Amino acid sequence: MILLSRHAVSRVAEAVRRALEWPARVSAAQGAMSELAQMSDERLRDIGLTRQEMYDVTGLRCRRCGGRHR
Repeated sequence: MILLSRHAVSRVAEAVRRALEWPARVSAAQGAMSELAQMSDERLRDIGLTRQEMYDVTGLRCRRCGGRHR
């Protein structure tokens, strides 16, 4: 029988929670990017963004895993 410390169980539970929440986070990010993509260049400028910055951010590596997500 394998006994796990409370800390180990907590870490596993946190990893499972993050994995289950991941699709919702991705969907929210895609929705935000879609909304930004529909804005005019003038409106993007009003909020301090350029269209190029939007393209650039989609090519950044994920800080957590180092992968590219599109």
